[in-house]
Amino acid sequence: MQQLVKEGQLVAAIADPCGRLLWTCASGYMSRRAEKLNFTAGGHWAERDVGTNAVGLSLTLKRAVTVFSSEHYSPYVQDWVCYAAPIIHPITGECLGALDISTTWNKHTPLGQSATTQLAQSIAQSLPSVLPRAELELFALGQPKVVFRGKPVNLPPRQIEILCLLALHPDGLNLQQLHAAIYGDAPVSLSTLKADVSHLRRCLDGEIGSRPYRLTTSTWADFIHIWRALDTQRTNEAMAMYRGAFLVASESPEIQEWRHCIDAVMTQLIDNCDSPQLLLHKISQSVNGSIMARDRLIELLDRSQYN
Repeated sequence: MQQLVKEGQLVAAIADPCGRLLWTCASGYMSRRAEKLNFTAGGHWAERDVGTNAVGLSLTLKRAVTVFSSEHYSPYVQDWVCYAAPIIHPITGECLGALDISTTWNKHTPLGQSATTQLAQSIAQSLPSVLPRAELELFALGQPKVVFRGKPVNLPPRQIEILCLLALHPDGLNLQQLHAAIYGDAPVSLSTLKADVSHLRRCLDGEIGSRPYRLTTSTWADFIHIWRALDTQRTNEAMAMYRGAFLVASESPEIQEWRHCIDAVMTQLIDNCDSPQLLLHKISQSVNGSIMARDRLIELLDRSQYN
């Protein structure tokens, strides 16, 4: 990449998820320009810091973007064209940062965005294994996914429900409590539940205790993390994490109750959101709240026309 930058009169940068530049490399042609704008290691390029720019927009939308000339908010960058793409962890799907490649607008090429996207994907594929948040990671907002010791585990929906309920009850549940939490009054035998738990125990290397049933390994769950973020008013973090409803197809009485609570709070949060970028991100995800996000964005745009 450094050779490409030097020969192409470019500046390249890698930003963390908050938009802080961790590394930059520039040709002599772009180096002086980058230094004047603080487009150097340590510079902050989130949209909340400097307005519309490729680094910040890519991190907000979690997709590749091109920001050309006057599309930049800052007039000092309006003679640039910037291509950026998120660096997405191939296992967890987490956005770890963004790659940006920029030059002056007169050197714009249609291949710039494609090259930047491919380089970002190459970086993601070559990353060392990211230390997991916990041995067991549960992703249940939107598309469900279970990761154990860094590797995805394919499980049927019912067994994912069991893991989620055990994560919500770290002190454990006895057989009857777990049965009621999953099935309610449905006529399902206890032996069916026992068989599911036995299968899970084998998949998780024995890390499910008995009497009561409980997870015996460190566990991280997105639905618990988002609730804690909401409880501590970390609203931007909650908005970014909300990829969809909590196990939307689940008929478990307890999971339904949690799903309704999270959806209600997120609906209110979206309805009060004043950030067009976050609302656009919700719309682009096509998940729960996207229609409300669209309506809220229209409301903000209508309001701005009269101010």
